[in-house]
Amino acid sequence: MARKLPIVLAALFLAALAVLLALQRNRPPDPLYQGKPLSYWLAGYDQANFRIKHPNPPAMPTWAEANEAIRHLGTDSLPLLLDMLRQPNPTPKDRVAMTIRKRFFAKAPPSWLALDNPGLKSLYGLQALGPAASNAVPQLIVIFDNDHSSFQHDAVPLVLRSIGPPASQAMPSLVQALNENRVGAGNVFIAIQGIHAEPQLAVPALIKYLNNSDWAIRAFAANALGAYGKDAQSAVPALTELCSKTTNSDTAEARALRLIQAATAESR
Repeated sequence: MARKLPIVLAALFLAALAVLLALQRNRPPDPLYQGKPLSYWLAGYDQANFRIKHPNPPAMPTWAEANEAIRHLGTDSLPLLLDMLRQPNPTPKDRVAMTIRKRFFAKAPPSWLALDNPGLKSLYGLQALGPAASNAVPQLIVIFDNDHSSFQHDAVPLVLRSIGPPASQAMPSLVQALNENRVGAGNVFIAIQGIHAEPQLAVPALIKYLNNSDWAIRAFAANALGAYGKDAQSAVPALTELCSKTTNSDTAEARALRLIQAATAESR
């Protein structure tokens, strides 16, 4: 039995290695910038793990260099970034790496098994693209709609906000999230504020949140309403009532009210 143990362990190691290679082969293309793959530049968003994986590197990308690489590559970077955004946390690759660590390297795991966070790197990369990532909106909607309680549900609205008005086709999904009280950390409000489209859908849903017991949620809703200007006139009574309850003239509600009233006056 003892003689068979090394054979079993070797078989497990080879199987795990085969899974890693298969996962790697299934990844989208890794486009090049200045002779280095995009995955190298994305390490600029996760420098702590880069240093673990590459002790004493001669050079490493900075955050600004990562932004520059992604903006240069443009839409060529989208397949890889979207693939990374879809990956669960931890990723299948991470789970295999953790299994190998536990089985073979419990005392001293090698640096090449250090975990990273592909989700965060893809989030920062997509945000760097801004409106140039508008072609990805349909796929971002699918990710958002299918990941209600995950990192992706909080990350996608931030990407949509960075895209801005060109992401208007995502508004029904974002408003549906409001109606289902799936606002997470408030990122859904932030996305709606940045896109400010489909007022007939968004404004009524946002007004309901002005009665929320959480002041931060009320502020998120008010900021989003302010972005709609004259299209949010139906929010004026609720905002006026909230402003009457405080002497502070610089609340989110007060600012939103002023923006809406000023935009309405200009349109007359």
